[in-house]
Amino acid sequence: MAEVDQLVILGLQSIGCSVGEVETVAEFDGDTFFRACVSCVKVIDPQGTEDLPTEAPGVTTARFKACGKLSKVIQSCGYTGEIGFNSFMYTNGAEMRAVLAWLVSNLPA
Repeated sequence: MAEVDQLVILGLQSIGCSVGEVETVAEFDGDTFFRACVSCVKVIDPQGTEDLPTEAPGVTTARFKACGKLSKVIQSCGYTGEIGFNSFMYTNGAEMRAVLAWLVSNLPA
């Protein structure tokens, strides 16, 4: 898993997404996970992401809406795994790794 995490982190850095001083995806907090996903989908499908905030909103209702929209955008990009607003509100390492590995693998070369 450490190898997958390093590939994900390098892929995120290659598109200009700062993730801080982390060694594994499991170290990402919810805000970093949200920012990383938005950064990826803006590269994968720029037309469907104009109104996505680059940072997770601080107000709970706005955060809920932004997380729901982001999960739908990721699904529209072709992700078939389980994802929803709760993926961003209540993060876990395995789910973050699966989503980010898929997104990074779908970045244009």
